[in-house]
Amino acid sequence: MAVIKITEFGGIQPSVDPRNLPRGSAQTAHNLDLRFGDFRPVKGIGAAVATVVAGARTIFRTPSGVWLSSALDANYVNSQVNDAGYERVYVTGRNPEHPEVWQGGTYYRLGVPAPLIAPSVSVSTADEYTQADQDKTANEVIDAVTAYVRVNVSNALFGNTKPTNGGTLGGLWLAHGDNASLATTSSADVAYTVPASGSTVTAASDQYLSDPSLNGKAITHSSAGYWSVAMAWRASGYAVNETALKAGLLALTLPPANTAALLTDAQAQAIVDRIADLADPAKEPVLRYVNNINQRQNAVLTQILRTDTDAARAPALLSAIQNLAVEVAVLNQYFADLNANLRSYVAAILAGYRYVLTPAVERVLETRVYIYTYVNEWGQESAPSPASELLELDQNDSVIVTIPACPVTSPYVPIASWRLYRSATSNLGAAYQLAAEVAIGTLTYTDSKLQEELEEECQTLTWIEPPTDLIGLTGGPNGIMAGFFGRTLCFCEPFAPYAWPAEYRISLEYEIVAVGIFGQTYVVVTEGSPYYVSGADSASMSAQKLETTQACVSKRSLVSAEGGVFYASPDGLCLAGPQGVTVVSQGAYDKADWGGLNPSRSFAAFSEGVYYIFTDAG
Repeated sequence: MAVIKITEFGGIQPSVDPRNLPRGSAQTAHNLDLRFGDFRPVKGIGAAVATVVAGARTIFRTPSGVWLSSALDANYVNSQVNDAGYERVYVTGRNPEHPEVWQGGTYYRLGVPAPLIAPSVSVSTADEYTQADQDKTANEVIDAVTAYVRVNVSNALFGNTKPTNGGTLGGLWLAHGDNASLATTSSADVAYTVPASGSTVTAASDQYLSDPSLNGKAITHSSAGYWSVAMAWRASGYAVNETALKAGLLALTLPPANTAALLTDAQAQAIVDRIADLADPAKEPVLRYVNNINQRQNAVLTQILRTDTDAARAPALLSAIQNLAVEVAVLNQYFADLNANLRSYVAAILAGYRYVLTPAVERVLETRVYIYTYVNEWGQESAPSPASELLELDQNDSVIVTIPACPVTSPYVPIASWRLYRSATSNLGAAYQLAAEVAIGTLTYTDSKLQEELEEECQTLTWIEPPTDLIGLTGGPNGIMAGFFGRTLCFCEPFAPYAWPAEYRISLEYEIVAVGIFGQTYVVVTEGSPYYVSGADSASMSAQKLETTQACVSKRSLVSAEGGVFYASPDGLCLAGPQGVTVVSQGAYDKADWGGLNPSRSFAAFSEGVYYIFTDAG
């Protein structure tokens, strides 16, 4: 009896003529498990492990054993972020309106919506003691001290007093006021008088005094007749009441509080001493002027005490009197100038005591704007709001920031807080830095922080929500997820799968059908040529168009497996791997037989090293 012995079972090759089939191959095989090379049936349906939705097209098992399902073509990707004990799964396709994230039995809309309205801001000017305030205080102190000086001085005369030596034959020195008939005009003037009868001087040695150049005058004094010659004798000035002035200085208080004394006793005394020195006849410059006056007074006395009758005595005395008048006028002018410019003199003295004033706060003007973001209960942060109006303020001013009530509601993860960022400029450039995080129920925050107190920069400037029509979610290395819509391939922010910056998008030539991955390379299959996309992170991804034209005819046929990505093309089952794209079913199926399986309606899975593809030949 003839026996057909088959010991190898290597698979099917429907397009090969039966006479040319290789050893161990067949044209058909049903429910045969070919993994072990023997004749072993595929196991039947086991006991139910979970209930899925009616008409489920997609099922997914989480690492903890929870089964998720969808009646639509969906993609599930486990979270790559350590969520502190929470299991999260990211989903596209289950809800046609937007991508989702699942946690604890609840689906939420993926993403954190950005605020749409800019914050309102107003400046509260700090009550600071500025340089302008200090300058004002300094001027007020100068004015006060000047006023104290003016009320604490008394008139004084400078130079030797009226001589007591009357010369010869009853000559007298009379002061202003000693006789109403004297030609003197002030207490600084004196008159030398000698006995006379009318305009006739009695003594021959004194008759030169009646010379018209000396402007003498006949007077009656003590019931006797005299001839008088008036002259300026001393300078008029003033003396400082140091005790009263010091008391006034000690009464000054220190602005802006005005609770403490402005000056110490030693400081007040030093200032009084310097002011008093301005009018002290024992101190320069008054000392020099007084010495000059005294010398000129002695010159006058020398002429008067002469006893000769030389006709030149009158011009000599006139010259001496005029020289004395010049020196008196010099000192009078010094005091007149001192009085007129007293404030300037006081200011010069007090300039050395500016340090006693309260230090001024330096106003550093800056311009700034504010933005804010939303933070949900999972700590995920949105892109920022529009910027506030531009403010110009001092660094010590505070800003009252108000935001509108948060409109974000279900199906998003609830919003827990908002973060306020402020523009700041440093040597490293400009950035938005964190000023505060505020509970979402509090809509107003007062920012009084200095720039050096600001915290980290805003990282979410471009972290927008994923596109509402994003599908084909695929997990990759380095915390990156990929998805697509139309001809656009999208990537999330690494380890932030809720944020999908627009600058991470890549536009391709053909409509994208599905995305898979091997190693660190994303395989993007389209309605035309496939693409390999790779990069160290989302910001550096670049796409390479492959020369092969093996399009993908079924999104659900694509499966990422060990060493490559399988998908159904019009020509057969393709494997995209490191060496490119090959049609692995070539030789087993020709294009016609493969097309007869209706691969556009196929779906596939990969388990325990085996790629399973299910087709609908009807």
